[in-house]
Amino acid sequence: MYLIINFVEFLNHIQPFINHLTQIMKYLYCIVFITYLFPLSVIAQSVNVSGSVINQNNKVGIPFVSIGIKTSSYGTVADSSGNFQLLYDSKVISQTDSVIFTAVGYNRLAVELKSLATANNQVILSPDPNLLSAVTISIKSPSIKTYGKSSAMLILAPSLYKAIPKESDEKGREQAMILKVDKDIFLRELVLNAGWFKNVENIKFRMNIYDVKEGMPDARIIEKDVVFDIHPDTIRKIGMVEPRTIDLRKYNIRLQGYKEIAVGIEMLDIDYVHKDSVKTVFFIPSAPNPLKSSFYRLKSQSAWEKLNTSNLMLKLEASVIKKGDVQVEEKDSLDINAVLY
Repeated sequence: MYLIINFVEFLNHIQPFINHLTQIMKYLYCIVFITYLFPLSVIAQSVNVSGSVINQNNKVGIPFVSIGIKTSSYGTVADSSGNFQLLYDSKVISQTDSVIFTAVGYNRLAVELKSLATANNQVILSPDPNLLSAVTISIKSPSIKTYGKSSAMLILAPSLYKAIPKESDEKGREQAMILKVDKDIFLRELVLNAGWFKNVENIKFRMNIYDVKEGMPDARIIEKDVVFDIHPDTIRKIGMVEPRTIDLRKYNIRLQGYKEIAVGIEMLDIDYVHKDSVKTVFFIPSAPNPLKSSFYRLKSQSAWEKLNTSNLMLKLEASVIKKGDVQVEEKDSLDINAVLY
């Protein structure tokens, strides 16, 4: 009986502490519950900037302009009419940060983010007069050579793009591979492999070619906008697809004086079969090779990242030009022809 009385007195003594602890637990539960219900309000503040990019001379929309917030993983690509939507996290990006607009044949433009605060922004790019001339190249008896590879017995799917902010989109992702080339070549074909899951209907790409500085892709060196589409196979809707060949002769690309180049494949747009489903992962696979490295970047203004032991599944076919084999004729129009004998 004495023990029971002491136990009751003990409970009465600690009851205020138990009540106080209960109130604290209720308060913490409310905080966790609110955070669960409204995660974006606590973690991120997504902002959408929209507008169009037009030609200064004719006021027509410029297709597939690369748009990126400088030194960040936020960016996008304008559509075929020059319209764009740029999403970013206002807690990460400052209103004084620069938004960079780049397009082949136009001068680069940098504007502060705060200048794009209106609902329908109109960004004007001026044509680069240095890129308006065209040439016709005629090559007699070309020696044809390939650089890179597009098939392998063992392939890997790189774990790329995990750091893309969820406020952003897939447009602007890019993979690249450095290839050793002859000093004077005319590009004929691009062959690449690609893989995706079932939900993708079509992907639009751009081939970029960069010079190489300190073992990394550097400045873009071609003046042609090489844009192409890849559709899934009719039967093989999931996983790997067969290597695809893109004819480059019509772009009239001649590279002179380079011992090595970086070939980049940039995603411009992607169409899903079901837009409300989970986003599909896309990749250009690679073959394991301890002597090779591939590269990727999340957006046009992101830094290139290096992937060791990775040989990207792409190759170039080119005509090797020797002295006396080529005739170059300058033209006033933008029409370009390449004649190979």
